[in-house]
Amino acid sequence: MGRPVFIIDRQRLRELREESGMTQLAVAKELQGKLGIKHPSSDATLISDYQRIERTGRTSRLRAEVFAEIFKVPVAVLQGEAPPDSFDYLADLASLLRQRLLDHPGAALVQALKRSSGTQELTDEAIRNLAEDIGVRVEAAQLGRNPSELEELSVLTGLPQSELLRPVSVLGHWLVIANGPGIHCTEFILGALSLARRLEEILGNRLEQNTSDATIRMFHDEPWVRIEVRLSTARHEVIRIDCVRCDPMDKGGLRWVKATWRDRSFLESWLPEWAFSAANFVTDFGGHACPTGDVRRLRLVVTEHSGGVSRPAARMILDGGLDGMSDKLLEGFRQKNSTHALVMSWLAADLRGGLTPFLAEFPRECWSVSGGGSVSIFLDEAKAHRRIGLDGHFGIKYRIGLSEDMGKGKLVAVPWRRRDVDHLKGMVEKMIADLPSPSSAADIPRRLFERFSPEN
Repeated sequence: MGRPVFIIDRQRLRELREESGMTQLAVAKELQGKLGIKHPSSDATLISDYQRIERTGRTSRLRAEVFAEIFKVPVAVLQGEAPPDSFDYLADLASLLRQRLLDHPGAALVQALKRSSGTQELTDEAIRNLAEDIGVRVEAAQLGRNPSELEELSVLTGLPQSELLRPVSVLGHWLVIANGPGIHCTEFILGALSLARRLEEILGNRLEQNTSDATIRMFHDEPWVRIEVRLSTARHEVIRIDCVRCDPMDKGGLRWVKATWRDRSFLESWLPEWAFSAANFVTDFGGHACPTGDVRRLRLVVTEHSGGVSRPAARMILDGGLDGMSDKLLEGFRQKNSTHALVMSWLAADLRGGLTPFLAEFPRECWSVSGGGSVSIFLDEAKAHRRIGLDGHFGIKYRIGLSEDMGKGKLVAVPWRRRDVDHLKGMVEKMIADLPSPSSAADIPRRLFERFSPEN
């Protein structure tokens, strides 16, 4: 009698390997190591044996369990009891709905089509919209198991409820657990985009209202995504948020699963970008702190745009005289969780002295300012009713960003909280409002303030 064959979903095995970033050889070697094989096979044999499993889906129960351990999923996921890719599922659902509308266009389905797209025409876009709407409802119904909702979805799709309750992934369920000062919540969120918006709601105002030295740290504890926010050095001033992708189980309950590569890619790009605008100190998923060290290495970098091609962009690097800031002064503000605010006040003073002469070359009404991730100063020469310099200019003239001096001329952009960007924006607006009249501005010898140099 031969060894019992255990069947797994070969497509799911390949997807898990690709999501992990592992090669076929790497998986085969790890499989061999975990099985404790004392006489390892050659690389060519390992790859050939693994490819056969990925091609046929035929293996042993023991090997399936090891694969599950390698990819950190239940064996059931390898057997296909896992949501298909959202694009594949929606494409199949769209095809099914189109055929139903052609063969059995029930009133409920026709009405659903009209609600989703505002038309009864069977265009590709209308069918796609209908499939997305129904797919999201199916996914939500799997969690709630509302009998009337399942019955209505069965009428729309023509599928039995048992089929509707098979694993589906359109947006994806997320469990969110948040605890901290004034925060105690456990919620289910449908979709990574909705998860991102909810995280902003939970954390945004607290970070805006707090002192300048709040920190955000992000890390993976598979399958969990964790966010830790320290509002101050006080031990109790910590907010912890745990998020995990989860799937409803056939017999009730939930199981935690790894985020899809699409969700993971979205969160790993969105979270750091959001954190950079919400706090001044951030540690990313890779454990890299930004800024990396002494806040006295922070610099304001003013980039000058010519509005033409007559000369390259130039920049002015302002250090605020931070090298002269004493350890004692810095430590005093660290106790108040305000070192970033202290440093920014010194840099802002340097900005006022360095930039005012350039702003004074044009009347006040020629300038406007906007915020965001940096401060942008716009120039409209047409309002000056005179030509200054060789090139006319309309648009951004100066952009002010915050960077860390890494030495040897290397500058790296660092987090800059929206509240603090807006504070500097307000200061620049006051600088412009306080500009001298054009007649006296013409008397300012620009060469004394020529601090710009060609951008590296």
